[in-house]
This record gives sequence, C-alpha cells and structure tokens, in this order.
Amino acid sequence: MKHLIILFFTILGALPILQAQCTEDCVWPGDLNANGIANNLDILAIGFAIDETGPARSPANNDWEAMEVDNWAGSLPILGANYKHCDANGDGLVSTDDQFPVSINYNRTNPNFTGLLGNNLLGDELFFVPQNNTTSPGGSYFIDVHLGRSDQTIDGIYGIGFQVVFDTQYVAEVKFDFSESWIGVDEEIFGYGKYSEETEHAATAITRLDGTPVSGFGKIAQMEIVITDVVLGLVNDTTACLPFSLQFENVLGINEFEEDLMIRAKGDSLTLKHPSQIVSTQNLENQASAFAIYPNPAQDILHLKTDQQKIKEVVLFNQLGQSVFQKNIPQEETKQQYFQITTAQLPRGVYFLSIKTDATKYLKKVVLQ
Repeated sequence: MKHLIILFFTILGALPILQAQCTEDCVWPGDLNANGIANNLDILAIGFAIDETGPARSPANNDWEAMEVDNWAGSLPILGANYKHCDANGDGLVSTDDQFPVSINYNRTNPNFTGLLGNNLLGDELFFVPQNNTTSPGGSYFIDVHLGRSDQTIDGIYGIGFQVVFDTQYVAEVKFDFSESWIGVDEEIFGYGKYSEETEHAATAITRLDGTPVSGFGKIAQMEIVITDVVLGLVNDTTACLPFSLQFENVLGINEFEEDLMIRAKGDSLTLKHPSQIVSTQNLENQASAFAIYPNPAQDILHLKTDQQKIKEVVLFNQLGQSVFQKNIPQEETKQQYFQITTAQLPRGVYFLSIKTDATKYLKKVVLQ
C-alpha cells in the first residue's frame, strides 16, 4: 500500500499544473492602458506608473493572452486601468523596459477593444518641418515634428502620442529622435518609436516621468525616414518634386490628470522628391554592387567588403532603431575596406546595416538566424 501511495504522488507530481483561465480585468502584455489594443499610446501609461511595484506575473512572458494577476495599489487617473497592466513584462516593476511587449504585440487586439483613443482633429498645433527634400537609395528624409507656435503655446502637457501614415513602398525603416524636445530632456522624458510596414504607419509617444506638466512650443521630435537601398525599374527624373504625403492620425495629448488636450494636427503633403524619382536603375545597381555583405541570412559572423569606396562608419540597428554595433573608422584608416561583425550574441531577427562612405550612405536589410 505504501508503494502505491508513493507511485500516486509521483504520477501526480509529473502532471502539468493547469492555470486558472482569467475572465475579469485580465492583463494582456503590451496593453498598458487596458483599452484592448497594444500600440504607441500605451507608452503614455508609463509616465503615470513609472517605478510602481506590485505582484510579479507568473509566468512573466510576453505572449498575447489573458493573464490572471493580483491588483496593485494604484491605477491610471482617467482610464482607470490598474497599474498591474502597466507592468507589461511581468517583472513586478513598471519601467521603460515595459515598452518591449508593446513592440512585440503591436497592433494586436483583444475582446476588450472598442476603438482607438486618439483624435483626428484638423488644425495647426501639430505639424511637420522637413529638413531636406531629396535623398537617395539608402538615404533618409529628416523631418522635425513641431507642437505649438510662438503665438499659440501648448499649456500643461504631460505626454503625447500619434501615428504618421505614408506610402511605405520604398521605406526600409523609420527612427525617432527626442534629444531636442521641449517636452523634456534626458531622464525627464521617455520617447518611443515604432515602424510597421504591415500597418502602413510609423507611431511614436513621448511622456514625462516626473509628474510635472510643461508648457511651450517648437520641436518635440525628429523623424528619420530611411529609403530602401535598392529601388529597381525607375527612371531618373530631375523635374519638380512630387508630393510625399504624411498624415497624422490618432493624436492623443494629455495633461498630468490624463485628460485629453484635444490637440489639432495639420494635414501635410510635404514637398519631398518621391522615392520613385530619386535615381536611375543603373545608378541603383552600381551602388548595390559596390558592397558585398555575406552571408545573408547570417548566423555567427557577418562579412562586409567593398572594392570601390572607403568606409567611414558601420552601424547595425535592430528593428527598434537601436544601435547594437557601431564602428567609426579614424581618418588615417579610411582605406579599410573589409569588416567582420560578430553576431552570435545578438537575438535572431531582422536588422539594418548602415554603411557610411565619403560619397554616400548605404542601408541593407540583414537577417540573423
């Protein structure tokens, strides 16, 4: 009989422990404001819940599924989402690391989704200021995003998020820079950017982290639209620029009480040379053949070689626009034309290799597997 009891508990211990299915106020990793969708506006919740702690989630994974978690002590002022939702990665602490489940599950919805939170109000409070109107394959458009004007300041803002819709046909990547934002500097703010070709838009959010709103006007971010390195079948065109449409959508500006400031955005059609006009097929093929990048896909090592140009800088970016490898070549070494990048320690996925020479900037999509 004793042996049968031991055998029973041995078998019982080997069985998987079934988790109770969550049915009410469930946490979905990436949906920080609990409105039923993971997107850039969830980043604004970090500004209210930063450094809050509570029960960690078990398992602490980023799978898009309903998870049962005990309530934390606080909640968002208006939306009312308990701070447990803001702990997107489940480690028991709200931090800027909770951006990653947003990116992983971006644009996914759950049964609680009833619509997007932002507005599409027309006006001139939010607008674009392009810094250049021409580029080349592998090059970039740099466009400043401004909020408010000298005669029309924005008062008491704590955070803002919006999407930018455009033709993604020739776009390889979109990056955001918040280093010159009047909303805040350094540790005062947290900025987030996301580009998704599938959703045909780029999205961003900026939030303060200290509980103090600000007032002002001017530049809040810079958007860099990187054009693909190879655009085949085009004809060189030196005629006037075609409009390159950029449209704000789902704009949400909030104060320190999470109240909607009803920011009005300008519907811009910028005077940029459309990528289909920028260069001839022959020039594209010449530029593409100037570099040898192999193997692609790569596993442990990525090789880069050129016989025609002197390399000045090599940068490898992940899909969040973060630099994971950078090499600047001193002036006396500019004849160096071969590099070997160790990639074994990097997560598998899609990356972008930026190569800068005296004559051009080249961007190539690479895959690590």
